[in-house]
Amino acid sequence: EERQRIASSQGDDTDVLAYHAEAPLVAANLFHLRGGRAMDRREYYWEDLDEFDPKEFVPSLLKQIYLEAAYLPKAIHVPVDFDDRELLEEALSERAGHKVEIFTPQRGSKRAFLDLVENNAAHSFEQRFRVLKPTSKAISEAVQAALNLPEEPQRIESFDISHIQGTDTVASMV
Repeated sequence: EERQRIASSQGDDTDVLAYHAEAPLVAANLFHLRGGRAMDRREYYWEDLDEFDPKEFVPSLLKQIYLEAAYLPKAIHVPVDFDDRELLEEALSERAGHKVEIFTPQRGSKRAFLDLVENNAAHSFEQRFRVLKPTSKAISEAVQAALNLPEEPQRIESFDISHIQGTDTVASMV
């Protein structure tokens, strides 16, 4: 019955970027606010970032997203400030034809919305890397426990035999 806190009090077009990282795995979420309302959400994933430095990751991702984008918002909110922020703002502003500012909100409604996007990034991380894609070791341990096997299975074979009302029988093994 609670209302979602997805609308922003400001009416400007703003993008909000946040991430959750447990190197080498990283999940990032990007929310597009248009006229103060969340219009779209994008998810990005990395599985091979051996070293994760937020002050390098954030500007690199912003460049990948916005240097070729068809539309640029007036403001981009990110969780960390980084070197050469002003230089990137200038490049994006020139490309957009209007001023583009990159902020790191510290308090208030902008910070609260950034926190919401960070929570979404953590949830995306969990769904992608822990729930939907457990490791093969975790799967074999779960099978061992479920079937009370003395050791983890080394091989699993699955058979499927199909037919059409008793004719055209086909079988396969995986």
